[in-house]
Amino acid sequence: MGRPLSADAETTPTLSASRARIDYDGVPQSEGLDVCAQSEHVGLGGDWRPLFDLLEQKATLGSGTLELGGVSVTRALAHGIVGLARCDVPLPKRWQVLDYVAASARLTGYGKRDASRAARDTLERLELGKIGKQRLDRLTVVERRALGVAHASVTEPPLLVLETPLGGLDDAAADYVRALVGRAARGRRMLVSVSASPPSAAERALLSTMGEVWLMSRGAIVANGRADDVFTPGRRYAVTATKNGAELARSLGERGLCVRAAELASAPGGPDGALRFFVVLPDGTAPVLDAAVQLDAPIVELVPLPFDDRESGLERAKRMTTAGVAHERRVDAVAEQ
Repeated sequence: MGRPLSADAETTPTLSASRARIDYDGVPQSEGLDVCAQSEHVGLGGDWRPLFDLLEQKATLGSGTLELGGVSVTRALAHGIVGLARCDVPLPKRWQVLDYVAASARLTGYGKRDASRAARDTLERLELGKIGKQRLDRLTVVERRALGVAHASVTEPPLLVLETPLGGLDDAAADYVRALVGRAARGRRMLVSVSASPPSAAERALLSTMGEVWLMSRGAIVANGRADDVFTPGRRYAVTATKNGAELARSLGERGLCVRAAELASAPGGPDGALRFFVVLPDGTAPVLDAAVQLDAPIVELVPLPFDDRESGLERAKRMTTAGVAHERRVDAVAEQ
């Protein structure tokens, strides 16, 4: 059995981060992450690969805090809090499904007999008993995804963390895996990511069952809320005000809108008053326009954001320069004032 969450689990966030920075060989990949995801089931949109790599110690937590179920992400896997399923990992060719799932349990300290029993029970619970005797090198892509979910579930951890389980699948296959994920998540918390931007129909259906969705773009959180608010075209906007930008962003946040700092704008109002930020507007742009008039915050940009969150190597290198990192820190400090 996985280790239970703390006694105050009902108030413990599924995913929380404060000023977290994830590094690869000392180079920041994601920085200034602030997250408080309280829902039992949480969706992750965009490129969350650094979080999954951090769980496997392929990346490091450079600064700040990042917790899963109230436990540091660097310890959550080893302590049995998290059951992790990476997408399409290499598999030992000659093993059978049942042996592989049992080995997953053995790695967490189960004895041989208990591991075999847990593997059989997991496959039956997930309705995968028919593939228990199949060799891993003969599995279809869909069956490999199902195996990943079984591997993550076998010790009954309190939190499942699934990387893009529906990515690249056709509609029928994605629907099958989505139903499997639903069975695995019963009675436990879950973080699940989607690969497409925008997500496919099946991924949207999966995200619609999540209590909240957090969207990552270019190493920063740019939106959070219900899936329809985050992914519906025209609801995510970039806003630039030439002065009183921090006041405008704060006012929109006080109205219950999701506001995320982007960068200081090069605008005639000067860097101290100019601010560019992202905001989710479920009901149109009127709240921004009204607040801008009230606060004397001239707007020079109010543009809906596209879904394609990919960036070029040049953009990534520019973002990761020392100057760029210092720039982003200054933005966050302005937004939090």
